[in-house]
Amino acid sequence: MLYIVKREIQIFSTALIIAAQSIIACTSNSKLTSSHEIIVGLGSRPLTLDPRLATDANSERITDLTFHSVARIDHDLKTVPYGVKSWKVENNKIDLTLDNSLHFHDGSPVTAEDILFSFKEYMKPASPFAAQFETIANVTTTNNHVILKLKKPDGALLTNLVYIKILKKSDVPAEILQGTGPYILLSHDLNETVLQKSKDPQQNKIKFRIVRDDNTRFLKMLHGDIDLVINELPEEKVLELQQNGHFQVVVSPGLNFNYLLLNFQNPLISNLEFRRALLSSISRDDIVTYKLEGLAQTATSLLAPINPFAKKDVKLNFSPAEKIKDLITSHGWNHTQISLKSSDQASANGEFITGELRQKGFNVIFQNYEWGTYYNDIKNGLFDLALMRWVGIVDPDIYRESLESHEFPPGKNRGRYSNKIFDEIATKARYTMDPQTRHRLYDQLQDIFAEDLPVIPLWYNSNISVLSKRIKNFDPWPAGSFYSLLSVTKE
Repeated sequence: MLYIVKREIQIFSTALIIAAQSIIACTSNSKLTSSHEIIVGLGSRPLTLDPRLATDANSERITDLTFHSVARIDHDLKTVPYGVKSWKVENNKIDLTLDNSLHFHDGSPVTAEDILFSFKEYMKPASPFAAQFETIANVTTTNNHVILKLKKPDGALLTNLVYIKILKKSDVPAEILQGTGPYILLSHDLNETVLQKSKDPQQNKIKFRIVRDDNTRFLKMLHGDIDLVINELPEEKVLELQQNGHFQVVVSPGLNFNYLLLNFQNPLISNLEFRRALLSSISRDDIVTYKLEGLAQTATSLLAPINPFAKKDVKLNFSPAEKIKDLITSHGWNHTQISLKSSDQASANGEFITGELRQKGFNVIFQNYEWGTYYNDIKNGLFDLALMRWVGIVDPDIYRESLESHEFPPGKNRGRYSNKIFDEIATKARYTMDPQTRHRLYDQLQDIFAEDLPVIPLWYNSNISVLSKRIKNFDPWPAGSFYSLLSVTKE
């Protein structure tokens, strides 16, 4: 078409070429990427592809594709066998039956010794996952089985088996570990991670392309450099792409919980009245409605409403809105500076919340960093307030895991919150397998959470996936998992 314009209608050439270029720039077709490569945009680099150390969301999700976990969470948020054929739970014992069809990428079969070795790696005291498996007394093998003997009942243990990736015993130590998953790791650098199907190399490769800036990620999606993003675009950009007509937008209820992490080593933050004032100063409903375009839900607890353990009538502990400024001034909180940190991905929300806190009278400075630096600060307690997100929360043991005082770093209670009553109930909830008792105890924990505000709950994200129309057979998972990529194809 442009050839005809240039050669036959020269008088209109400049105008038409500019118009055509503008139209192309607003579609996803300006660059037709290979039909054998699916380009997935990520806002942050996976910090490690060693599953034993993978605690950030992108590392966990990518290793889900290259390794089988012993268990995984299905579409109905149920824990089901994945890297083993089945299990049997009786008293203080769990009997895992091997899946004899499972092989490592080099073709060798998975043995009971490999699974035994995997458990031992994740149970090491230095492992970031060690606390999830502290109730296991020992692991043994017999014929085609791996037997977990428990010190006491553990209601969360089956769900925690999702963390244990099956490792090849002879691989360790090694820079790259053999997996069993549907994809093989081809390459990994600062800007891109490339996977290839393990059983059919001629089919789609998946390239996870790291684009740290939100607007650049949006433009690359718009211009066809990226085929798919999962929960990686600001809501206003999602609406722009939805209106474009060249994209599919898939929205479903999500499990991700956004919150302000509080550092209780700061005397101000250890004051409940201060925490109540923080909560009351943030217009969370307005943020959801206007800033997040209604594609989220105001949070009251760690568990999203679709979680079967979520308590429906939780009432948060607010300060009277009309007294906030007087409260801040009367306590002199306006004279003590605190920081609010975020990753560069969440800088817009961090700046907005900082502005709201300043408007009420808090003396807050905002700082944002690239993800690796930011996450390192969080793990080392170098923050006052930090904008954080728990991704894909399923089991209610998250209350113990993230807030019990025994979970101070290197555990996941990075704010160092401590409450003896909370600890006692969380421990009881952990050590029961009776569903009704678990529900009752976790209801109590959610009430304590609402009263004591160990973190400031903000909102639950919907799962928002944006796909080029060349992508087919996309299957969203409630936890936002990359398992949704297993079925996709590209035209």
